[in-house]
Amino acid sequence: MPRPSKTDMEAIAASSVDEDVPLADLLRITRAQRGETQAQFAATLGVSLPALRAWEQGRATPMERLVRHALRALAREADASPRT
Repeated sequence: MPRPSKTDMEAIAASSVDEDVPLADLLRITRAQRGETQAQFAATLGVSLPALRAWEQGRATPMERLVRHALRALAREADASPRT
């Protein structure tokens, strides 16, 4: 699965947790925005590293509703944190 271009990434970031954005892209972009490695992001989400890798590569699909809910919570957390 090809990685999204920079323009695609900006559009996805702008749409946040839009239901039209493929989950694999949303996971990769959210992780990159947080500056986390796959291992760190897996721990943040409470899943195994192999599971996160499979999701990001589109080889497996988690319960999408729950993952989107977790990503929304992370976005709210980021919005609420003071900028340094």
